[in-house]
Amino acid sequence: MTLLGKQIKSLLKAIPKYNFRYYLNGLYVNFDLKEIAVTNGHILVLLENLEELDLDGTGEVIIPRKVLEAATSVCDLKAPVKITNSEFSIGDLTIRYQPIEYKYPDIRQVFPKEEISYNDSRFCWFQSEYVRIVEKISKEFLVDFKFYPPKSTKGGICKLTGISSNSSAFVTILLAKFDVEINGKEKT
Repeated sequence: MTLLGKQIKSLLKAIPKYNFRYYLNGLYVNFDLKEIAVTNGHILVLLENLEELDLDGTGEVIIPRKVLEAATSVCDLKAPVKITNSEFSIGDLTIRYQPIEYKYPDIRQVFPKEEISYNDSRFCWFQSEYVRIVEKISKEFLVDFKFYPPKSTKGGICKLTGISSNSSAFVTILLAKFDVEINGKEKT
């Protein structure tokens, strides 16, 4: 099982370009836990169970978005990805990078404490930009997501989980819910 360039490219949409929380402007890799995460504060994507992938490093790094953009813009997106503490490779292309110096946030703190079934859910709105990200990730990772809607109509997190059929990664996506008034204006 291999992580492919096109899958990394699908994650770019969830990585901000110029967030003032600069440590979010990259791909978080935890070599010890064999996981990858990205977030912009409204959507979070976590890939777990990456034992079989080519993650060759120790500790944690945050790879700058610009490195990922550069690599995915010129390489064969069907080529495998290799990540080390100082190099990011797709196929024959290798880019040395300087990791973003910061401790990535504890993303598990925002996970819903309780999951409710889809049958008990209420209708809610999500920003279309983030729904498109979910669709792209679902397509590139070949994931059929299980849906856990927010518990309350007043706010909360939507959780989607599934297993990638082409990389055996466990994929979790968290979406912040948006309320929509009658006139269509978004409220967060």
